[in-house]
Amino acid sequence: MCSSDLDANLIKRFGRDSKMPVSPLSIDVPLNELDRYKTAKAPPVVFLTGSKGFQFDAKDPKRVRSYLIDNHGMLFADHGGNQFHNTFMQLMRAALPEVQPVPIPDDDPIYGAPWFLEGCPPLWAHNGTQALGWKKNGRWVVFYHQGALTDAWKDNHGDRKSTRLNSSHIT
Repeated sequence: MCSSDLDANLIKRFGRDSKMPVSPLSIDVPLNELDRYKTAKAPPVVFLTGSKGFQFDAKDPKRVRSYLIDNHGMLFADHGGNQFHNTFMQLMRAALPEVQPVPIPDDDPIYGAPWFLEGCPPLWAHNGTQALGWKKNGRWVVFYHQGALTDAWKDNHGDRKSTRLNSSHIT
């Protein structure tokens, strides 16, 4: 569920600034294929976004949980509408029933690398500007922005000139 110019901008800048190895291409992986990765061979972050509700089958919550817990992955998600939000929250309740989402404080270390941000950017909020997180075994396994963070990664930055996450941070 991605758009190539958005992904290319984020991948290029993240790789350069973090000095971490990144794929030069984004790879669209359906939820039902998350379990194709062997333990310790999964991508460290999977990005999930959309503006509409999405389908997931009865096995997908288990696949998501295995990716997050067994493969030590992180799900990074944002949304562009209430249908996506509702479906995403349903998926998370099924994948991590023992973990409740909590607001991620603006001073949390998650905002410190590879770019320093003063909390969650207030971009195109649909259900709020506060990021939510699911923490398991002392680490954030899911980061969910309730707005459209991806708009900041567009070549035109969503036509928004003034944000905490602007062209000097991403492109």
